[in-house]
Amino acid sequence: MDVDATAPRLSSGLRAIDRAAMPDAMALLLRGFPKQERSFWARGLAEIERLHAHFDQGDAPIGYLMRAGDRDVGVLLTFRSLRRRADGSHYSVVNLSSWYVDPNFRLLAPMMLRSVLAESSSLFIDLLPSHAVAQLNPHFGFKLWNDGMMIVASLPWAAMPTRPGVKIVAFDDNSGPALQPQDRHLLAWHASKGCLAAILCEDDRSQPLLFRMIRRKGMPFAHLIYADSRIAVTRNLAPIMRYLLARGIFMLCIDAIRSDCPLGTLFWRTRKNFWKGEMQRDRIDYAYSELVLLGG
Repeated sequence: MDVDATAPRLSSGLRAIDRAAMPDAMALLLRGFPKQERSFWARGLAEIERLHAHFDQGDAPIGYLMRAGDRDVGVLLTFRSLRRRADGSHYSVVNLSSWYVDPNFRLLAPMMLRSVLAESSSLFIDLLPSHAVAQLNPHFGFKLWNDGMMIVASLPWAAMPTRPGVKIVAFDDNSGPALQPQDRHLLAWHASKGCLAAILCEDDRSQPLLFRMIRRKGMPFAHLIYADSRIAVTRNLAPIMRYLLARGIFMLCIDAIRSDCPLGTLFWRTRKNFWKGEMQRDRIDYAYSELVLLGG
């Protein structure tokens, strides 16, 4: 990250991106991510607004602009959603996305992140940050979620036996195995966005699974974006891969570190993901995130 030591100080801090600030946010996003067209960001900003309305987060900002001197020099989008704890209480999840600071003002980037993290939200996630941001995150209390992907091929795993008491069930909004209402709602919402929703039934417990469909070199992949436990998924790869294979999907990607990968899987180094807040690393939770609403 190039830094201009003569950059002016952060004069008026952050301002929330509201309707009046949308043109300024759009200008920075187009400057920071020139490969994306205006229509991409217009759709993305509208999706974040709809997401916040869905969770009754209308007053929460969809992102922030950073001002230095007399102009805006930084932008950061915030995808906000809610999760329910075992005791019934809720906590916020904030997906930090599309962070850009003009090169001559990147000395101020840590101040921008510190200001955003001062919110009382319980959990922040940062998916696929740039190398510079990945180096910065640990200094702000972020923990490493993964530094690569576990790649699982359907055919060899589909031939393996399933453990007793385990099955994978396609999600049906009106029937199927018992799930908590919030889990059923999560699956239904993501299914409406084109994700593949399923339920892992293991002994007397059921947990939701969500897969994002992607293509690499013409081949369809399923990317696991939600599971209560990565360990539970990897010990039940055989029925999961049969379930995917029956739907024409030959490969599964699971974000991981190398030690997560059982024999018979491959590990591919990718950009790192991070989280900060009340969560265990075993959980995979990219629900309601930029991966669903912006793609990537």
